Amino acid sequence: MIAEQYLNRSRLFRRLRNGPHGSYVELYASQLIKIGLSRLSTWRSLNLLGDLISWLTRIGSMPTELEERVVEQYFRRRSRKQSIQPGDRAALRRFLSVLREAGMIAPAIRPHRKPSRGRPSVIIEVLNTCTPGLELAVDIDKTVDPCLQARPAKAGPCIQFQRK
Repeated sequence: MIAEQYLNRSRLFRRLRNGPHGSYVELYASQLIKIGLSRLSTWRSLNLLGDLISWLTRIGSMPTELEERVVEQYFRRRSRKQSIQPGDRAALRRFLSVLREAGMIAPAIRPHRKPSRGRPSVIIEVLNTCTPGLELAVDIDKTVDPCLQARPAKAGPCIQFQRK
């Protein structure tokens, strides 16, 4: 209800709604009303949307061409001028989802991933000076240095790496 009351009096909303992309703004504003954002959050979201639409116009693009990659380019450009606030990314993700639900932009493209052979893991087999027969599964990202440093200098091979 707070967002709806704010929108009835907002010059920013009227300016954006009466602009060339008013249908997008109205759709987004209805979503803001539905989720019940505060007055400040509603203003921030609409202000950000207005800036995004202005940027799209300057680069010769249309809101129908929006996708996550374009929004990231916008944030890189915006971050040179002013700081990105914590709710800004969420606000534009919300805008993209509203446009997708209305069928105005293409569905999100899932990132292409290489076929996975499973996450590589390291099997550490402790021999000689370490406890015989003890196997530890360690993430590939973890450092194994402490074990290597603890190994006596004259001992034989203490660690054997294998890919699963």
